[in-house]
Amino acid sequence: KARRISEALAALYGVPLKNINRDIEAIVKTIYGFAFGAEKTDVAGLEFAIGEGLGIIKNTSDKYSALAKAGENGNEEKYDRMYDNLLEAGKDEGDIKSGIKNYYRTDKDVKKEGSKLFSDLEDNKTFKSLKKEDKSKLEKDIISSLATEKTVSAMVREPDVFDELYEALRNNKNLYNQKKKELMASGMSESLIDDGIEAARISYMKSIGIDVNEYLLYKIATSKKYADTNNSGGVSKSEKTAAINKMDLDENAKRFFNGSYK
Repeated sequence: KARRISEALAALYGVPLKNINRDIEAIVKTIYGFAFGAEKTDVAGLEFAIGEGLGIIKNTSDKYSALAKAGENGNEEKYDRMYDNLLEAGKDEGDIKSGIKNYYRTDKDVKKEGSKLFSDLEDNKTFKSLKKEDKSKLEKDIISSLATEKTVSAMVREPDVFDELYEALRNNKNLYNQKKKELMASGMSESLIDDGIEAARISYMKSIGIDVNEYLLYKIATSKKYADTNNSGGVSKSEKTAAINKMDLDENAKRFFNGSYK
């Protein structure tokens, strides 16, 4: 029976059979702990535990990817256990957020979506006017922005809180400051809050027909490198408005970026 179990696990994880046999005692202890101990789990959690027992999930990057998937799938028990393990290993929320974001930056689906959004700009006149290094930066920024959205969704159980926060930022600064203080008082870091607001901003823009590639193109086109026409070392409000109005964007996007969208 032990050999059949080993063969099944080898097939599941693609690990040499001799490695499975060597670590079978650790696997059994892990399974026993979850089956009969105080802690309860589901199939996904047990699979993760077996992976740790086999030494498959031992690198920190592997743990971040497993954590991201647990959060993405709404597996709260598995997510909480892995999150606590990382905290016990000396990581803080910032480390975990960065680890999850790095996982998504290299995720094939995120990169595929990012490449598609980047290629959608090929015929845009503003995009064509950018220097080569800024085009390269823009592609990385698009992927990073998508990774930020995915990270916030994986880490925060109620991401709608950021939609409310972003709405307050647009319409009521006092309410925004109050809500942000409440989130920080609850233990959420300012860095995660800032990422949440950015994800909410992008989500809102999508709802009014502006995609993330246009938003990031706007950020580059209105930087001092391109918009500082009088070489003052900064970008005035009038220079920013002029840069936006020259961009190859529809009027809806221009109104939004000019702050006049209703």
